[in-house]
Amino acid sequence: MSATTINPERLDWLEHIKLAQGNHPGPDGGACVMEAVAWVAGEPWSDHPVCASPVIAGFLRAWNDALNDADRQMLKPLVLRLVGTAGTEEQELRRSYMALDWHCRVSTPTWLRAAGRVQEAEIASLKAKLALAEAVCRVVGPYLKSTPGSWIPSTIQMMKGEELVEALRAWEEQSSE
Repeated sequence: MSATTINPERLDWLEHIKLAQGNHPGPDGGACVMEAVAWVAGEPWSDHPVCASPVIAGFLRAWNDALNDADRQMLKPLVLRLVGTAGTEEQELRRSYMALDWHCRVSTPTWLRAAGRVQEAEIASLKAKLALAEAVCRVVGPYLKSTPGSWIPSTIQMMKGEELVEALRAWEEQSSE
């Protein structure tokens, strides 16, 4: 059976399995979310299914193990959706950058705030926004320089907010000197 198709004979198993923490010896001994993906895809028992994106799989293994037993069951609907998500090297690299971006901009400041480290959370959030603005400037910069006036794409303004627009304007002023 292809690793990107779902084995219909294993769907009943998925309905009745309780997702659990850690790795397991086989389908009769419980399963983590990624073992379930491998099994329904017709792959050998593993928590590293070939059919799934390694970036997404790594995230889900960690999430699976961090959740309590009741909350972990919310991952079951993802099992079928993960079959066939393995991408090219370029796609996986982009996914890893997206995960890193989320971690820097959202997760880290959130956890710092939850720990009562509000000032550190604001600093982390600001640094992440500045890094994003710098990256956008590298991409959009050549176009901005070749456009008369101080044209800034309105879609970027809507997507990233005033901080990004100010960073783009500052970059534009600096690069025109």
